[in-house]
Amino acid sequence: MQQRALFCVLFGLMGFFAAHNAVLGFNDEEVDNEAFFEKQVRPLLADHCLQCHSGAEAARGLRLDSPEGFRTDDGQGMVVVPGDPGVSRLIRAVEHHASSAPMPPDGRLQESQIADLKRWIASGANWPEGKPLSTHPGPVVSDHWSFQPLRRKQAPRSTDDRWNRHFIDRWVEAQRASVGLSPSSRATPTELARRVAMDLTGLPPDNSIAERLAESDDLEVIEEIVEELLNSEAYGQHWGRHWLDVARYSEMMGVNIEDDEQDKNPFAYTYRDWVIEAFNQDLAYDRFVELQLAADYVRPENDPDLAALGFLTVGNKFEGDEPNLIDDRLDTIVLVLLPEIDD
Repeated sequence: MQQRALFCVLFGLMGFFAAHNAVLGFNDEEVDNEAFFEKQVRPLLADHCLQCHSGAEAARGLRLDSPEGFRTDDGQGMVVVPGDPGVSRLIRAVEHHASSAPMPPDGRLQESQIADLKRWIASGANWPEGKPLSTHPGPVVSDHWSFQPLRRKQAPRSTDDRWNRHFIDRWVEAQRASVGLSPSSRATPTELARRVAMDLTGLPPDNSIAERLAESDDLEVIEEIVEELLNSEAYGQHWGRHWLDVARYSEMMGVNIEDDEQDKNPFAYTYRDWVIEAFNQDLAYDRFVELQLAADYVRPENDPDLAALGFLTVGNKFEGDEPNLIDDRLDTIVLVLLPEIDD
């Protein structure tokens, strides 16, 4: 039960951070712009601009390591005009127009790189929130909570025993009190049954759950109901779909866009079923990840766990374009498995 509860917490946090993945800049209309910036624009600016245009001693006082620098207007026009690459000084400079100093000074960018800058500006010149550019990776954030050793802490003292029924409630109460909030009214058996069932299985509860809670809402009864829902097939279906979303699960290969039947991946379902079963079997997270990355190295031939490799293979096949195929797989591994830590 603890492992499954951990999965619920992990995906709840993923949803929270996804909802807060706002884009600071000129236009946050298209979420894909952030991915484009990170993959195409940020490396380009870091490689060709920051050596001269970053820090307190930036050339001509122009800093290009933050969104504010791109909004600069020194009388000759803005460095970047969101939505209009044609009048942006940055584009005139990298295209070596006579009206602007050629940049970078050591040679013209490739046409594909200039096209990427134009696309970025045309789409609004979005800049991910709180992410300045850097010419080198920063130091490890040693005081970040994820780097701290585990330690047992004493739960805060309760001031409302009527509301607190579990030691975790005392932590909630302490935080609630610190911001001046009072608890909501007690949930009815029907409300509690619906919350538990919807959270764990995504399905409304059957009447028997509400009836059992009406008879007794002791913690033991609630724990029994939670355990039953965790052991239901619907649990793996509900929570497994969240993992399938981030793993870009699809039954289409992107090879033959003219014919849906020929474009189908006939074995994609084996990965889907493996993920659902992994959740229902309470598979440890480290093993869950290991099998999806290297089942062919750690499991024998024809083993059912080889279906886990669908994590790498169910994505778009890019009509056989191997560089794009590899890029997609690496991108998925990094975005799904590596944490993002804000300084």
